[in-house]
Amino acid sequence: QTISCVSRGGNPPADLQWYRNGQKISSKSHHVGDVSTAEIVLVAEARDNRAQYRCEAYNSAASSPVSVSTTLIVHFPPSDLQVVVAPQKLSAGTPATLTCRAGASNPPAVITWFRGGYKMPGK
Repeated sequence: QTISCVSRGGNPPADLQWYRNGQKISSKSHHVGDVSTAEIVLVAEARDNRAQYRCEAYNSAASSPVSVSTTLIVHFPPSDLQVVVAPQKLSAGTPATLTCRAGASNPPAVITWFRGGYKMPGK
C-alpha cells in the first residue's frame, strides 16, 4: 500500500516528515507549486497492527509543525497453534483435558474441536 501525506498552501511550501510509532521513517517527497506530497510504501505485517503513522508538515514560517495521524488495523492469522494434553500419560477410562492455544491474531482466533468429523463442544 502507498500512503500519502499532502499539504496545500504555505509560503514556503511545507516540508513533510513521516513517523511510525514516534520514530522517523524515510519517504519519497516532492513539491508542485504550493502542494507538498510525501509517500511511504507499506507492506502490512502483523507487527503493524495498532501502529501509529504520523505525518508532520513544517516550514520556516511555522512556529510548530502541524500533523495528522492514523492507526493501522491489520488482520492476520494466528502465528501458531498448540495442543496441550493433561495428563501427559493417558490411560483408558481416565479423564483427560485437551487445551488448544492459538498464537496472536486479529481478529482473535475461533477454536473449534472435531472428533471423527463431528464438531465437539468446548470451552
